[in-house]
Amino acid sequence: MELFKSYFPKEKYFNVSNGKALYDYAEFINGTSFKKKEYADAGIPIIKIAELKNGITDNTQYFDGKKDHKYDVKNGDILFSWSGNPQTSIDTFVWHNGDGILNQHTFNVHAYNDHKWFIFILLKVFKPIFTSIAKNKQTTGLGHVTQKDLKRLTFKEDKNEILSFERIIDPLMEMYYSNLKQNQILSQIKNRITFKLLN
Repeated sequence: MELFKSYFPKEKYFNVSNGKALYDYAEFINGTSFKKKEYADAGIPIIKIAELKNGITDNTQYFDGKKDHKYDVKNGDILFSWSGNPQTSIDTFVWHNGDGILNQHTFNVHAYNDHKWFIFILLKVFKPIFTSIAKNKQTTGLGHVTQKDLKRLTFKEDKNEILSFERIIDPLMEMYYSNLKQNQILSQIKNRITFKLLN
């Protein structure tokens, strides 16, 4: 985060008059809704906010049917949860738990110009602003960030600086992603061993 802020000073890049809308930096694909009768005991896991935080668990629900492929989730996808408790649910994640299908209230973010990690960190840096927006709209404990908000918030586009930043951050973020995968594998091994010991 500090590296990002040194490349892109807040007063020069964030929400400036000559900025580019966040919405125009990537394609934001919202997840789909599921009816109760569409839940299944097996199939493809439905990725909700709980899965973004905890991975696939015994509480994960499944779907065994057909939906538009735009809702597919693959390893390495950038997922932005835009609805829920402002303090705990509004956030950006790198998915690393295998194939899934995206539930509503979360965007699958496809960065333009292959600036995947730049977009990921940009959304992370904007998190306090997203949280504030969601709090201002909060009803019955839930708040949200909409496409309209993403079109209103801006960040100055400096193609050379973005490209330079992406080149520096790419190996670091690939290492970060690799560590997420390794932790997932170790957690699965631990769970299997614990299950065998207790049964």
